[in-house]
Amino acid sequence: MYDLIGDIHGQADRLFALLEKMGYTQGDGVWRHETRKAVFLGDFIDRGEKQIEVLTTAKAMIDTCNAYCVMGNHELNAIGWHMPTPYGKGFLRPHTENNRRQHAAFLAALGEDSSEHQQWIEWFKTLPLWLELDGIRVIHACWDEAAMQILSPCLNVKHIVLENAWPRLFVDGSAEFKASELLLKGEELDLPEGFSFRDKDDYLRHRARVKWWLSGTVDWQELAVEKEVARQLPAIPAARNGRGYPVDAPPAFVGHYWRTGAPEFFAPNIACVDYSAPDPTGKLVAYRWQGEARLRAEHFVTAE
Repeated sequence: MYDLIGDIHGQADRLFALLEKMGYTQGDGVWRHETRKAVFLGDFIDRGEKQIEVLTTAKAMIDTCNAYCVMGNHELNAIGWHMPTPYGKGFLRPHTENNRRQHAAFLAALGEDSSEHQQWIEWFKTLPLWLELDGIRVIHACWDEAAMQILSPCLNVKHIVLENAWPRLFVDGSAEFKASELLLKGEELDLPEGFSFRDKDDYLRHRARVKWWLSGTVDWQELAVEKEVARQLPAIPAARNGRGYPVDAPPAFVGHYWRTGAPEFFAPNIACVDYSAPDPTGKLVAYRWQGEARLRAEHFVTAE
């Protein structure tokens, strides 16, 4: 069985506390459990102060078959920041002031363009975009089979991006770009005219994350993921083509959404395990899956 662990963002102490709480023990530099495996939801990096410790811990567990992992949007961004364009001018992810600010803690921890920086980028490139494990689905932000199909020519059989396909994922507006953004960053829609909000990093946003698991016509107050954003929006239908996620589909696990408060489900078969670990009032969260088709609140575990 599996322990699904949310976005860590350099919070090594909370990671160690969570693993210990779930019965993992450390030996020879590797955390392991006698009967279970960890599954990391990505976003190991940025924000926190102990990113190298988090990375070395997760990689050691994965290398010894004690854990699995999917890529987070922060690892995707790190790859794009580091990789030059195929035209020899600039990088796949532009080195703008805002992008650098988001990525500054990771660059400072490793030393930009150091050999260690290069080594971790190469490791990030080996992470699959999604997993299906014994009846569960794991992806960083959004399970969308149409987007997966668009990306299939760019991936190997393990859903890892092919080396020559990386540039296609960073061409703004391309089908591959939109598909990877959807899977790793979630569904976003333009807000109604005249509406905007500032996110947790104080960026002014004119687009909002929406509940990709809902289908049909839904109004903005119900559709917005963040409750504080939903309260500012009108009760008018949002223009979208959401396919939803069927209630009889296998359990799906995501991170990404920077939740607060007590862990709760997006749907009876969808659990988010990102609860703002870098925030002083946040927590690192895991879900201990025991084989159930309908998820149970008592299977959440937290490290404050």
